[in-house]
Amino acid sequence: MKKVLILTSPEGHLSIAKSMEQILQEKFKVKVGNLMKNQNGFKLYAPFYRYFPSLFQLPYKIGKKDAIQKSFKTILKTLMEKGVKKEVKSFCPDLIVSTNLFYDPALVKILDYQTRSIPYFNFVANPWTIHPLEFSHEALNLCYDQKGVKIGQKQGLGKDKVAALGWPVRQEFYQKQNLVQLRKKLGFKKDVFTLLICGGSEGTNMILKIVPSFLTIKNKLQVIVVCGSNKTLYNALTSFKKLLPKLAGTKVNYLKQIEKRLNLHVLGFTDNMAQLIQASDLVIGKAGPNLIFETVACQKPFFAICHISGQEDDNLKLIKKKGLGLVEENTFKAIRLLKKIVNSPDMLNQFSSTIKQEKENNLRVKERFLDLAETTLKAQKKR
Repeated sequence: MKKVLILTSPEGHLSIAKSMEQILQEKFKVKVGNLMKNQNGFKLYAPFYRYFPSLFQLPYKIGKKDAIQKSFKTILKTLMEKGVKKEVKSFCPDLIVSTNLFYDPALVKILDYQTRSIPYFNFVANPWTIHPLEFSHEALNLCYDQKGVKIGQKQGLGKDKVAALGWPVRQEFYQKQNLVQLRKKLGFKKDVFTLLICGGSEGTNMILKIVPSFLTIKNKLQVIVVCGSNKTLYNALTSFKKLLPKLAGTKVNYLKQIEKRLNLHVLGFTDNMAQLIQASDLVIGKAGPNLIFETVACQKPFFAICHISGQEDDNLKLIKKKGLGLVEENTFKAIRLLKKIVNSPDMLNQFSSTIKQEKENNLRVKERFLDLAETTLKAQKKR
């Protein structure tokens, strides 16, 4: 049986890798290598993610300069070469797939010295806003759609070096589950509007801006908040939840029934996202591509209230253009829109057909990816 090595990193990249593993393991022996989980240097990204998403546009733009890219690749090669070489040598793969640009410089050097040629796929982990560093001139670059293909060709990639794949999503997100049972498991009622608010794997504090609206919404509401690995965010929301009984005891009229109106669950990092999304009527959060497409796979609308500047700029355009949900980053307008949705949930029905269309497109990733891997390995064998 042919062997495929998938190299990945924590957070969203790992979700992509797990999806690819599910697809490939039907016909190949697959190993997922996460060599970056212990690299402290990569944790510098977390503060931008959690606290200053709008400031990330500065290093993002600086990184487009040729001199900076060259230096960055040299650093990455030094950091990653030893680990990548060990993985390749021990597993002896017939095909290598990378889901993170940080592996590319080391892979290019190592594969150049192999006596046996090993094909290399590079998955571009952003759909429409693609940094030049995300492309590899030595690999077959797999993009979300034809827009990514055109961006790659403008970066000098030949037609044989870039292809459209769709977005890989783990199979559990496509599995339809019983809504009544899911909500009962959470202690929720079957017929009350339910929100899932996600801070992402790192837990962005930006989701806190939507929390005050819970106090002023007159309709009954069920809310799940996923804080990821952000303990500060988790503690803040847990404190907010503990405050509700005290607020109910005040003389403010609209707060007297707050405990009966609002059922709030606060969670840290969870592997149960598929069920949580399926239990909800609307998913609210940062416009990260994995969360967007996982929400689509569950056939739910997405409401983007923040994004990481530079890296995720076009994700907002993607949501609007493809009819996958709503976008509003202004706090007051977002709260006003949320109240409108809770009062008139039927307004979300406008996204049903476009979400279904996107879901069906990404369902075809499995067939495309398997076919691409098999075709590549067959062509390699003939050489």
